[in-house]
Amino acid sequence: NLLNGTFPTENGLLRTLEALDLHLNEFVGGQIATELCGLTSLEYLSAGYTGLSGAIPPCIGQLSNLEVLFLSNTLLEGEVPQELSQLSLLEKIFLDDNKLRGNVSTMFNNMLNIVDIFLEDNEFTGEIGAEFIAGGTGLTRLDLSNNNITGEIPTHFFEYANLTVLDLHGNDITGSLPEPIPTNEKLEILALHQNILSGSIPPSISNLRVLLHLDLASNVINGEIPSELGMITSLRYLFLADNRNLVNGPIPQTFANLTNLEELSLKSTRRTGELPDFISEFENLLLLDLDDNDFSGQLPSNYSMLDKLQFFLVNRNSRLSGFIPSEYDNLSSLRSVFLDTTNLTGDFEP
Repeated sequence: NLLNGTFPTENGLLRTLEALDLHLNEFVGGQIATELCGLTSLEYLSAGYTGLSGAIPPCIGQLSNLEVLFLSNTLLEGEVPQELSQLSLLEKIFLDDNKLRGNVSTMFNNMLNIVDIFLEDNEFTGEIGAEFIAGGTGLTRLDLSNNNITGEIPTHFFEYANLTVLDLHGNDITGSLPEPIPTNEKLEILALHQNILSGSIPPSISNLRVLLHLDLASNVINGEIPSELGMITSLRYLFLADNRNLVNGPIPQTFANLTNLEELSLKSTRRTGELPDFISEFENLLLLDLDDNDFSGQLPSNYSMLDKLQFFLVNRNSRLSGFIPSEYDNLSSLRSVFLDTTNLTGDFEP
């Protein structure tokens, strides 16, 4: 709706109220009224995408029956009160896109029913580790991205039987991926880019059997790109870009199995050899980014079969040579092509 004004303190008189939904309205300059904390029967509170400002009051811990807290995309700021951890029945918490601070290390340890945690795009700190949400076995989605969180990725994250989304990108997470990664039949999105992850990608990555989206870009990962990645045939998005410590080598032949790929980025991963013909079989491919590597030889003419391809980057591969295949004129979906800093000749007009 288009309601405006401040957060109504009169709501605090509705002692038996179980659900309060105010999201997508504008409370210009309004703060969460402490009277709200008297609604001890409240199970559902939604005030996201409003103009709420100020801090979350400590009395929030009095809402002992609360199951859903939705405060996304507001003007809330400051320290999240420790009393939040008293909400032991909480199942879903959405505090994303604010300016909130706080230590996440023990914030959720009492929330044994927690299913969804979305804290992305804030200023949270703290260390994830072996004790982080160790009891939340029903966890389905965890997004802590774009904060200041440290620590190493605990193995038990991959042991949650229902976890579908694990997004920790844009933090200061160190260490390596767990080895072995436990078999997981639910995880679909694993986003760990823009951290300080080191070590190698373990072969057991293939235990993530239904993964759709894997992003390990912009870390300091070393070792080889494991051929086992090619066993995750469900993958649609694979981003390994900007891991400059990887061992030189070609794109693994097993990647020929990844025929569902829509986006593939291997930029700055020290890839060598000729561009593999099998990429032409990725009929849904929209993005192919092979920028800044050491590929050699010619452009495969059969890439002209990629009729959905929109972005094609093979620039900064100085050993690529020869004529641009005339068949590339058939790539009618192309929006951006980067061929600079190569020894390719000719041009094409898709």
